[in-house]
Amino acid sequence: MRKYIFFVILILPVLAFRCYSQTIDDKPALKSQTTGAEKIYIHYNQNFYQAADTIWFKAYLFDNSGRSRQSKSFYLELLNESGQAIARVTAPIFESTASGSVVIPDSLPGKIYCRAYTASILRNSPDFVYLKPINVISRKPTADKEAPGRSLIRFFPEGGDMVAGLPSIVAFKIANPNGLPVDGHGTIISGTDSVAAKFSTTHDGMGIFALTPKDGETYKASWYDKAGFRYETALPLVKPAGIVLHVNDIDKGKKFFLFRSEKQEGSDNHFMLVATLNGSVVYKADADLTNDLAINGVVPTQNLPTGILTITVLDRSSKPVAERITFVNNDNYKSDVTINSQPINTRKRALNALSITTTDSVRTNLSVSIVDAGQDKYHPLQDNIVSGLLLTGDLRGKIVNPYYYFVNRSDSVTKNLDLLMLTHGWRKYDRFANPDKSNSLIEDDFLDVTGNITSAKKPLADQTLSMIISTPDSNSTFVPVQLKNGKFQKSGLIFYGDASFFFKPDRKFTPPDKIQATLTNGLITGYNQPDFNNAVANSIYAPSRFPKIDSIRLTEDKTRRKTGSMLKEVKVTAKAPTLIEKLDKEYAAGLPDAGVSTSFIISQDPQRINYLSALEYVRGKMPGIKIINGSISWRQYGVRIFLDNFQSSFSDVSSIPISDFEYVKIYPPPFGSFFSPGGSVEGGAIAFYTKRGKGYDFDSGNKKPDAILQGYTPAKEFFSPDYATAVDLKTVDNRTTLYWNPNIILDKNSRTFDVHFYNNDSAREFRLVLEGINNDGKLVHIEKLY
Repeated sequence: MRKYIFFVILILPVLAFRCYSQTIDDKPALKSQTTGAEKIYIHYNQNFYQAADTIWFKAYLFDNSGRSRQSKSFYLELLNESGQAIARVTAPIFESTASGSVVIPDSLPGKIYCRAYTASILRNSPDFVYLKPINVISRKPTADKEAPGRSLIRFFPEGGDMVAGLPSIVAFKIANPNGLPVDGHGTIISGTDSVAAKFSTTHDGMGIFALTPKDGETYKASWYDKAGFRYETALPLVKPAGIVLHVNDIDKGKKFFLFRSEKQEGSDNHFMLVATLNGSVVYKADADLTNDLAINGVVPTQNLPTGILTITVLDRSSKPVAERITFVNNDNYKSDVTINSQPINTRKRALNALSITTTDSVRTNLSVSIVDAGQDKYHPLQDNIVSGLLLTGDLRGKIVNPYYYFVNRSDSVTKNLDLLMLTHGWRKYDRFANPDKSNSLIEDDFLDVTGNITSAKKPLADQTLSMIISTPDSNSTFVPVQLKNGKFQKSGLIFYGDASFFFKPDRKFTPPDKIQATLTNGLITGYNQPDFNNAVANSIYAPSRFPKIDSIRLTEDKTRRKTGSMLKEVKVTAKAPTLIEKLDKEYAAGLPDAGVSTSFIISQDPQRINYLSALEYVRGKMPGIKIINGSISWRQYGVRIFLDNFQSSFSDVSSIPISDFEYVKIYPPPFGSFFSPGGSVEGGAIAFYTKRGKGYDFDSGNKKPDAILQGYTPAKEFFSPDYATAVDLKTVDNRTTLYWNPNIILDKNSRTFDVHFYNNDSAREFRLVLEGINNDGKLVHIEKLY
């Protein structure tokens, strides 16, 4: 039994002569789930980098402990020590994930940070902007060292305040100037110089002590850090009257004790106690302290998901007067994914194989990295997708080894986890504050192209304008837009790189060569983060255990980058891709994997001549699709239509001859919601692809584009060498990341994914990290050393 449980039991008899214990009705008052703050976790291909290296990443977006469907565009930046962006990536979000790569500058002064955000985060909860230091190895590797300077201590009375005459649990945390934990011990001294309590750290600079403060008394701590330096620090002021909240663990729940001071007798002593988890109210009870000085009750937790439970006491005006966060770990967050491997071969450039499998039919989205464990050091308790979603994503301050709190459910780990709740319990956001209505950011819907079309400096007349978008891969797409006062807006577009835009107005209005166009893509151009230094202080902790890197290897790598004499890279292939896979790669790059979709190659189907349009073709192939009065539905829900990766409409697709289509990808309900902001569309989505060079051959000739507009950052593909082909064996292979794949899908039709990779020239041990989330919000984190 924990120390402060004994404390509460001991003090209750003291209050017994003037307090009647009252048990509150413990039936949960469930309410519908609300939209929570969106937060980001990023899986990187490795832990340590050098200047000019490429960082490969897979971002997972969450709210309410599950997949977030709030945003459609993802932003990632590399920042220098001053908070200035030195590199930037934008990417579309599919299935609550985004992936890509960013190159570290060749000349890199000082530290760099990775910052990531969405429009939803900046608008609703900017404190949830993702910020993490990136470990970049210099020629002179540095070891972990405590920052010079004085140690700091902070005190956290449970519930928020110390109140005169009421028993209090006070947590504390000692840290160095970098926010890293420091051990220490000391004594609590009253204003009359009497010893009120003694304390010492018990885990990562944290600890607790019991104190019943006296009215009008002040308290200070006389303490020593582990280096032997002595300090004096004042405790928070004692309130003359108020309430104190205490919470501890019992079987199947969280027992709370609510105490009020006698001086409260003349005031309103009616309170509401509310417990929330993942944005939902899971317990609510009236707390009437009019006739009692203390009451208690139990929040049942045995059927709750794993996560942070916030218990808040509100007065009659709904103002929070006490709050405590506590952790519920029912061990129900794990997805059933395993790794099966053949015997590992560490010979130079040897081929290795393993498989990722699941017995679950729920669709699971995964990313995997395999690295040379000798080059890329890793701490198994550092932040990962489990701790990032369930713990660090909701707390302030650096948390060292956050995965430690999930390795088991022993009494010691549970006790230390509660210490973490007590000392990091000030949430990143105020749930009771009104949102900032001055924030002009709106929800995005992929690229939102807004145009201003003029002729002779006058707005073009209202009309339906033909807009042709030619992307860098030479794919041209026709998108009709409606002009009004010379302006138009077209949402839901997806393209990469600098696209050329051509406009064909009706000639009765104006010749096409007389128009001028000004376009914007709707993406956020940057973020000026307020108080960057404070954000760094509360950023995700990245341990700087730099590996020992041979200086000769650094010289070789630098030479290869300058001369371009890099190892010839060819994608490893275990089997020849199917025609559908080839078409997906050629046409649908960047869209969700075909694992959830059904695809038909229209151009090779002799039955296509029996259909008047591509929409009729799809209706004939997929039961449940209905076409009525110029609209399409599926299982009573609307269907989202894409044409050559651009959001389109029923009329746009209907106007194209079926002979101009190459193939179609069909996403059944409810997966169409992955394409919809906020997940509001529960129906399906249909993506049509026309033949390249046909259908929209608008014969531009040498005509210059009317406008050039930047889309998402062009997606690169990770390559690894294929030593089954001819390769220059004289080239040294010092790769750190041997395999990286951010887009692995497992579902009922594909429960196994095979991985093949070649060793480099020197690795003797491999480390695999597999992470992901399924559609039910279950998490995957597997780390293995081979």
